[in-house]
Amino acid sequence: MSIYHKIFTKSAIDTPEQIIGLRKNMYTIDTFNKYRANVTVDNSVVVEATDNFTTTQDMSIVPDRNDTLFWSCYIGIYGNKQYSEIPGRYGNAEMEEKQRISTYLQNNPSKLKNTNQKMTKAKTQEIISEVLANAKISLDALPAICIYYKTRIILLKDDSFYLNICPNDEYEKTILLRKTNNNKYAVELGPTDAKILKIETDCILLVHHEKPLKAISNFKIDELNELADRVQIDKSVKMSKTELYGAITRKCKW
Repeated sequence: MSIYHKIFTKSAIDTPEQIIGLRKNMYTIDTFNKYRANVTVDNSVVVEATDNFTTTQDMSIVPDRNDTLFWSCYIGIYGNKQYSEIPGRYGNAEMEEKQRISTYLQNNPSKLKNTNQKMTKAKTQEIISEVLANAKISLDALPAICIYYKTRIILLKDDSFYLNICPNDEYEKTILLRKTNNNKYAVELGPTDAKILKIETDCILLVHHEKPLKAISNFKIDELNELADRVQIDKSVKMSKTELYGAITRKCKW
């Protein structure tokens, strides 16, 4: 929040509706892609937020920091207002927050097994080290975010595929992230239950970002053909079950 805003307006902008009302001034995925394509952005168009918003339309912002995945999670958990009010020391704030997560997991290593992601003892140690030592976290670290903040993460790609990472027991909220065209991450502002349901209904749930589908033995050929149609695979050339499975897997690659 700027000093001007605090002094002269004396009003907070912190609800999803108020923030989305400023969308024309935000560095969103749509804005980035339009500039990238050398297309003029029409700032007169403002997308209104409604309680019954039930499409997967992009209402996201890309954090203006190096580790966009971490900061997208941070905004999803604490809100854009708290993120914007970090007093010019984002590097320190990031290090301190990651230190808290890492310390908690070091003291409670078994907690990482309490997610819907397969976890070995070696993987647990890798995640703890990654959160603390790496300049940018990877998708492998998201179970740590889920456990520490007691949250579910829905991660959407191309409005077609999504990952669902969550604790096995109760979680306090769901945050919605998106992968952008330039391999950065964005966070949805105020995702509604209806939008989450729309994603779960219309998009394809991937098992893992590295291995998107269950083993081939879990699929009948009819199921693979249906999935191939959903991901728009050309079936004019006849393929064996193994070939079709491989083609779908490549389409679902994160």
